[in-house]
Parts: sequence; structure tokens; C-alpha cells
Amino acid sequence: MKIYRQRLLDYPFLTKWFKSLYVSLGKIASFTDSIEESDYILAGIDSSFEFSWPVFADDNSSYVNSNIHEDEQPLIWGNDYFVFSEWKHPLNPVIHRCNWVQQELDRYLRNLVIVPNKKYIFFWNHPFINPRKKIFNKYGDNFIIVGTSLSSHKWQTSEDGICFMDESVNGYFGPTYEPFRDISMPTMSTVQGELNEKYERKYSFSFMGANSHPLRESLESLNEFDKAKVRVINSGDAVWRGHSDTKSSDYVNLLNDSTFTLVPRGDSPYVYRLMEAMKFGSIPIIISDNWALPFSEILDYRDFSLRVKEDEWQTIPNRIKVLDDWQIKRLQDNVRTVYNKHFSNFDNQIETLLKILELRK
Repeated sequence: MKIYRQRLLDYPFLTKWFKSLYVSLGKIASFTDSIEESDYILAGIDSSFEFSWPVFADDNSSYVNSNIHEDEQPLIWGNDYFVFSEWKHPLNPVIHRCNWVQQELDRYLRNLVIVPNKKYIFFWNHPFINPRKKIFNKYGDNFIIVGTSLSSHKWQTSEDGICFMDESVNGYFGPTYEPFRDISMPTMSTVQGELNEKYERKYSFSFMGANSHPLRESLESLNEFDKAKVRVINSGDAVWRGHSDTKSSDYVNLLNDSTFTLVPRGDSPYVYRLMEAMKFGSIPIIISDNWALPFSEILDYRDFSLRVKEDEWQTIPNRIKVLDDWQIKRLQDNVRTVYNKHFSNFDNQIETLLKILELRK
């Protein structure tokens, strides 16, 4: 399988997430200088909107302030990238960075000379914009969206493509994820720490997170069950996750101390907690009906997680209770195996992504 890389657009918002993927692609993928010989074309723009990695809710941590050259690998041509802590659009200072990235992507696609029968790969992580309705559908169906925030169905959007979590909003648009075209990517963990290798853990299940959806507030009632710890924090207080060594370590300790970790949706269907739970060997209980789960084309999530419908969260204690020790240990082993093989670093993620693309040829 051969990939053709377009020249990368020279603009301010190069994210560390995209750079890391790009560098891993450079090490692992097979490239060609011929568009005709290529199976896929890697679009030359960072359209990812990944502003929450490596430090959650700290936008300035997410940018690269130099070009994408890694050692002596010629992965990009053009001028250095730059970043300002208070960035303003050069022509219109009131334009938000997300709007500006959308404008640049729209301009990029408008000027793109599309090669017939070729598929263009774009990375996308923005949870509140429907990429197809907002941007891509205007320019054809040659695009593969590879993203972390893709939802499979019942996702509300307004006429201009802006997504809403409020299901009372009129105007269902349907999925932001199209099976066998798009690919759901994993996020990267935003917390650091050492894995607790023990199978026996203090809590049966736990959750610590922001009150960013009514479902999460409901989960607090699960505290009445034995060996359960559920803590919902005022939305907007992201310090618990990574800005403070003490509070970050509390979160990591909770993951390490929990056999199961609740992974409920927040203000969008996808959550970073799936990768964070798996990183620390905790079995995820996914409570997000509309999330297109990462790499679900080749991974069977029943082997390493539980999935509970959002309106059936009260059944979680019983779902755990019916599992015997052997079944739980099997899930724990599979969590570690799957995470280490497919999710643990950018190289593993890219290898899995390339495997999916190869299967589609």
C-alpha cells in the first residue's frame, strides 16, 4: 500500500497530536512520489482541532512552535510554524481559532484539484462540528475522515453543521461517522503514571470527572453500592485531571485502584477516559450510545470492555455482579493486550490505521 503526501499547508495551528501522527506515518508507512501509483493521498493540512493534548484543557500545550522536521527526516517543506498565547487572525482579530481553521480547510478544499478515484485522508477531532455537513460534502465524496470525535448516529446538528448535545434541538443530520469510509481513531491519554500490575483492586468500579452531561450527575447515585466511588466535579474545573500534580495523581490512583472504570459521555460522545482507563489496566464500562468506537472495524470491544446504554446505567452493578473471577481476569488481560498493541503510542495507532486502510484496498 502506497501513500502520497501532499505538501503541508503553512499556517499557525500545527498541533502536537497531528505532528506526532505525521512523524509516525513517516517511520512506518510506504510513500510514493507518484499520485497515480498511490492508494491514498494524505491531505497537506492539520485539520485535527486537537487542542486538549497533551495537557487537557490547556490549549497552549497543544501547539508546535517550530516546523515538523524530526531529526533529519524531510517530512515537510516551507517556513517554520509559530504560536502565540493570545493568537489573533491577521486580518480579523475577532475570529476564533476554530473558525479560522475551518476557513483554511474550506479554502484548501476549494483549491484542491481532486484526482478521480483517489481517497484523501484528513484528520479531525472537533466534537461540535459535523465535518461532512459543515465542510466536506460541498467538495465531493473522495474524503476519508480519521478522527477521535466521530459519532455513529442520532447526532443533532443545526443547518450550518454545528452539533448540539441537546436532543431537543430540531434538525437531525445523522452520523458524523460513515462506516467503511471514515475511521474512528483513539485519543491519547492526558495523564501520566505507572500501571498497577495487580489484578485485585480496591474499588469494583469508579468515576471521577466533570459534570458535563446529565448522565454523569445521575451516576453519583451508584455510590451506594459496595466498593464503588463516583465523584462528579463542577464542569469547568479541569484541574483534577492534569494541571496539579496532587490532583492528577489522585485521578491516576483511582484508575489504578479500580477493576472497572465508568466511561460516560460528556458534552460530546467521545471521551479521553477510555484510553486513560485502559492505560492503567482498568476495564472500561462505556456509556455513550452514539460514539463510533476507535478502530471498531477490527476490534471487538466485547473482549475488553462492557458497553451499557445511556438509559440503562442503573444496571451497571448487576452487569458486574454476574461476572465470575475468571471472566474479569480475562477482560483485564485483554485490556492490557489491546492497549499495548493498538493504543499505547502513536506508532501503534498508525500501524492499526494502516492495517484498516490496507483491508479496504
